[in-house]
Amino acid sequence: MKHNGKGYFYKMCMSPWLGDGLLLSEGPKWAARRKLLTPSFHFSILKKFLVVFNEQAQCLTEKFLQLVDKPSVNLPPLISLCSLDVMSETIMGLRLAAQEGGSSEYVDAVHNEHNNSRKVEETLVLE
Repeated sequence: MKHNGKGYFYKMCMSPWLGDGLLLSEGPKWAARRKLLTPSFHFSILKKFLVVFNEQAQCLTEKFLQLVDKPSVNLPPLISLCSLDVMSETIMGLRLAAQEGGSSEYVDAVHNEHNNSRKVEETLVLE
C-alpha cells in the first residue's frame, strides 16, 4: 500500500513540536499507529462526545456571526481554538475555553508554536 509523504513544512516546523507520532510519521510506522487508533474513532465512541462537539461548534458559529460584516477574516486561528477546545475536553476531560478567550499555559504554548511556525514558513517563502 502506498502512503503519502509529509511535506517539508511538516518536517521542519512541526516535527520538533509534535515528534514522530501519527500526524507526522510515514509509511509502515504511520500504518501501524493508524491501525492502533482506528477503534478509538468508531461511531459508537464518538457518539459519546456529541454534546462537546455541538457546544464547541456553537461557540465557533457565534464567533463567525460576530465577524460577518468584516471585509476579511483570518479563519485558521478561530478553527484552531475550536479544535483545541474539542480535543482538550474529549481527550483529557479538561475544559480550556480557548475560544472564549480563556488563557492557559497550554493555549499560550499552542499560540507561540503557531507564531513560530508562521515565521519559519514566511522565511522559507522569502528565500
